Amino acid sequence: KQLVFTGLGLLFLVVAAFINIPYQILLLLFSIYAILLLMTYLTIWMAGADEMREPDVKMKKWPSVSIVIPSFNAGHTIFECLRHVQRIRYPGKLEVLVVDDGSKDGSSATLAKMKGIRFFSITRNVSKSSAVNYGIARAKGEIIATVDSDTYANADVLERAVPYFEQDKKIGSVVLFINAAHPRNLL
Repeated sequence: KQLVFTGLGLLFLVVAAFINIPYQILLLLFSIYAILLLMTYLTIWMAGADEMREPDVKMKKWPSVSIVIPSFNAGHTIFECLRHVQRIRYPGKLEVLVVDDGSKDGSSATLAKMKGIRFFSITRNVSKSSAVNYGIARAKGEIIATVDSDTYANADVLERAVPYFEQDKKIGSVVLFINAAHPRNLL
């Protein structure tokens, strides 16, 4: 709350000062404010990351998991992604669904022949979210995991993520860090 009120107060000051202060000074003040806001966010985020602990739960039964991978013209990354997904260690039942979202790079034909995955093809490119939803609608697992076609999951990703659901039944999603093929920025 205090951060919101501080932000609103600074915004009010900036608007009030806008009439009397040259734009260069306003730009400088806004830049300083943005940097302070980012630093505050990062501090809060890192504090939360420090508090994260692996759940102390002994799994009696591992639920089934479906991994949905949307793919659009991902011939240069999808096969490495699948190699990493196939290396995932998981004691429960695991299925891998690849949803091709109208690719034109030829990857669809190769994916259709692959063993160990359930392959679905959407004839025209609709969107990544539509491809993910298409896969989720056809998934059979009790838990759904999604992986982008240009990311590489660690072998223990599910062994680490699934116990969170057992620890607290209110948990609806778990996000773990995962490696990207060719990261272009922080997002």
